[in-house]
This record gives sequence, structure tokens and C-alpha cells, in this order.
Amino acid sequence: MKAWQRACGTVAIGMMGLGVMHGQTEKPDDNSGIVQTTGEPDQPVLAQAERLKKDQPAALAEAWEMLKSAGEASKPLEHVGLLVALGTMGGYKDAESILVDSMKSGDLDVRLAAVAAAGGSEDKTLIPALKQALDDKTPEVMMTAAAALWKLDDHSGEEVLQGVLSGQVKGKSGAFKSGLHTMSHDMHDPSAMWMMGAEEGAGMLFGPVGMAIGAVRFAHPGPSANSPRVISAGLLASNPIEANEKILIATAKDKDPFVRQASLRALGKFHGSAVTDALIDGFDDPKPSVRYMAAASYIRVVTPLKGAARTHVTHRAVKHS
Repeated sequence: MKAWQRACGTVAIGMMGLGVMHGQTEKPDDNSGIVQTTGEPDQPVLAQAERLKKDQPAALAEAWEMLKSAGEASKPLEHVGLLVALGTMGGYKDAESILVDSMKSGDLDVRLAAVAAAGGSEDKTLIPALKQALDDKTPEVMMTAAAALWKLDDHSGEEVLQGVLSGQVKGKSGAFKSGLHTMSHDMHDPSAMWMMGAEEGAGMLFGPVGMAIGAVRFAHPGPSANSPRVISAGLLASNPIEANEKILIATAKDKDPFVRQASLRALGKFHGSAVTDALIDGFDDPKPSVRYMAAASYIRVVTPLKGAARTHVTHRAVKHS
């Protein structure tokens, strides 16, 4: 896969998650003319960024605490926002644990988000959990699990994919057949195909993280979720040069939460004190899903994974000058 195709894939799951998190409809503010999203409400937190910038161990601990406490949240919307962030953290054992537990949730959206995020994480230790998801009672989760496994070079879900193509699924679960008409329709919908990581007409393959967060149920993300600005942030992440770093740091404070989340995600590929400061600033964002992405990216920057250590990360920070 070419670098630009992989970069498009990297932003695709964030775009989908943003569509779910921040709402699918937008409206202009009558007074300011600023476009505001509906959906995820603001949840202001006590500002602590300036303190944490001076204490990297405390900032790292805060990032993990933020993600773990959100993993225990009872609200599906907040939980899905967390899973979008965890989809960037393949190889981190604590993130893997939350993803696996979420695949067993009683909420369809949470299970679907967890399966899609697992596929997007490029973490092969999650393959056993994804295989179990092939037996999920809902067709959306089954299809997304099959696609996630395929992207991880595991063809255990091949029978499901063949069933979608042929119109019948031959397997242990009969759940897929009950939703076959709807799934068949949605699989021929270009927007649904795009979100599930399928190769669209222009020939762009969105890769592992192109799979849906809410594959069929959220088949039409809001306009800001797939805006050129959000796409640009994901593409710039593939080339961590100083010019790209500066603009991503600036847009991490954009008025649009979609752009903020995409920028913070992209900054997870950069290094240096200016980057970590920008990510810590994201801890104070009023949108929970933006905070979770800031925390996930901060962890990735200060405790990077290398080679075989990908699934054995510790919480020991590295210094950034």
C-alpha cells in the first residue's frame, strides 16, 4: 500500500468517529455565523494543562487515568469516543484490554466501535477477540469483524465476506441472515462501503482504520467529519516535518472539534516539547472525545513502542527536548 493510501486510512476511522461523537448535523450560530455541531455535549474539566506541562510523569499518569476511567463509563456515546482514540494505540496492553472488554458490551454501537477500532489498531494480538466477534448476534458486528480480521491478514471471516457477496452466509450464526436485506443494500451504498474499508470507485483503499465505527447505522457522517481539513490533517501526519507540525499544533485549537481531534491524532506521529505541550493542552478540551484523542496521542509520543515491545509497553516516559 502506498504511503498516501495508508495516510488516508489513518484518518478514516477518526472521521467516522467524529461523525458519531460530535453529531451528524450542523447549524450556524445566529450571532457569530460560526458553524456549531450538535451531538456530543461539552463537558468542561478543571484546567490543569499548565501544571502537567512541567511534570511529564504526572501528565502520563493523567492520560492513562483519563482513558481507563472512560472505559468504565456507562454512556455509550462517551465510550465510543474512547474507542476511537484507542484505535490508534495498537500494542498498548491496557488499551487492548479495554477494546476486548468493549467487544462484549451489551450496546451494539460500543461493540461495533470496539471491533472496528481493533482492526484499525493493526494489533494482531486482538485477532482471537475479533474471531469471537464473528459469532456476534448482529450482522453489522459480524461484517466489521470479518473486515477487521482481513485487514490484519487473518482470513477467518472469509466465509462471512463470501456470504455478503453471494447473498447468503453459511456459518454457525444465523443472525446475519435476518439482516441480510439491509446489509445487502448498505454494502452497495458507496458511503457504507467506504466506511467499511472497501475499495471505492476511485481506487483508493482506506486500509485497516477505514472500517466503520457504526458501520451501517452511521452510514452518513456529518459534513465536518469528512471535510477537506480533517482529511488534510490525516495526510500531513504521514510526513512529520516542521512545517506540518506547526500547522497541526495550531489547528489542535481550532473552533471545529472535528479538526481538533484529527489534528491531535496526527500529532501522535510527531515529537518534541512543542508537540507534547499541544497534546497536554488537549487534556482541557471541553469535548470528551477530543480529550481522549489527546491522551492517546500523548501516550504514543512519550512511550513509543518498538518492534517486539509493541505488546509489552510499560508506562515509563521518554524525555523530549
